Amino acid sequence: MQLSCKSHRPSHTDYTSNLSSWSTVQECRQRSTGVITLTTGEGENFSEIFGFRREDCDCRRDYTAAGFTTFSKVRLDLSKMNLITTDWQFAVTREGKNVPFATAGDCYSAARCPQGRFRINLSGTGFRVAQETSWISQGNYAVTDIRKSQDGSSVSGMCGGYCGKCTPSSVSNLPVTVE
Repeated sequence: MQLSCKSHRPSHTDYTSNLSSWSTVQECRQRSTGVITLTTGEGENFSEIFGFRREDCDCRRDYTAAGFTTFSKVRLDLSKMNLITTDWQFAVTREGKNVPFATAGDCYSAARCPQGRFRINLSGTGFRVAQETSWISQGNYAVTDIRKSQDGSSVSGMCGGYCGKCTPSSVSNLPVTVE
């Protein structure tokens, strides 16, 4: 697996380390942050705050917090082994506002039918979502439906409410482990 590590030297040179063992991660940690390329692509790594709201049987696209963001790479805090969910350097917001990695929500309905969604797929990166990672619901009538693969390589979620969302329990970080 390849991880690009950024040095804190004045030149901000990027280094690449071949992470085949935990000791290599430890060596790379001295550089503080790295970047993981999401090999499965943006179609498998996105976050959405759904834009439509259901009012009196009509749907209106007027939720101002709505957005759809895709991710090609994510920044890794090597000292804590957390993906930084609010780093936008390798993200593209295709619609509306920036939506953090691993976050979803909506303002669609109080009827427990979430429309916001996210997907994470770390396959081929050498990292997995940490087993203890959980998501929290925020907002009114918030509903969270999270599905993790058995090996932790992928997670998908449907979240929402009136208005509600879900985020990783550590809010702006997503804990990961080395495969």
